[in-house]
Amino acid sequence: MQQEQIKALIVNIFTGAVIVGVFVAGYFIIFKKDTEVVTSVQSIARIAEQTASIGIEIDATVKDLAELSDAISRSKVFFDMPAFSNLENFTVAVPSEGVGRTNPFLPTAWKLKMKEQEIVVGKSATQQTSTQSASVTEDLLGDFDTGL
Repeated sequence: MQQEQIKALIVNIFTGAVIVGVFVAGYFIIFKKDTEVVTSVQSIARIAEQTASIGIEIDATVKDLAELSDAISRSKVFFDMPAFSNLENFTVAVPSEGVGRTNPFLPTAWKLKMKEQEIVVGKSATQQTSTQSASVTEDLLGDFDTGL
C-alpha cells in the first residue's frame, strides 16, 4: 500500500505542477499581449507625432522655397533694368604689401627720424626760450626790483 500511496502522491504532485504551469503560462500570455498592445499603441502614437512634426517642417520648407523663388524672380527684374546695366565699375587695384615686421617691438625708421628731429628742434627751442625767458623776466621784474 505504501507504494500505491507514493505513486498517487507523485501523480498528484506532477498533476498539480502541470496545472500551476498552465496557469502561469496563461497569465504571461494574456498579460504579455496586453503590454504589447499598449506598447504598440504608444509606438503608433509616437510615430504619428513624428510624422506630423515632419509634415510641419516640410510645409515650412516648401513655403520658404516659394518665397525664395519669388525673391529670385523680383531680383531678375531689377538686374535686367537698363539703369542697372548702365552702371560703370570704378574699382581701384590695391597693390599687395608685405605684412608685419621681423621684430614688432623695435621702433620704426620714421619714429627714429621723428625723435632725432624733436631732439634737434628741442635743443634750439630750449636755447631760444631760455634767452627769451631771461629777457622777459628782466622786463617784467625791472619795475619791482626795488620793492623786493
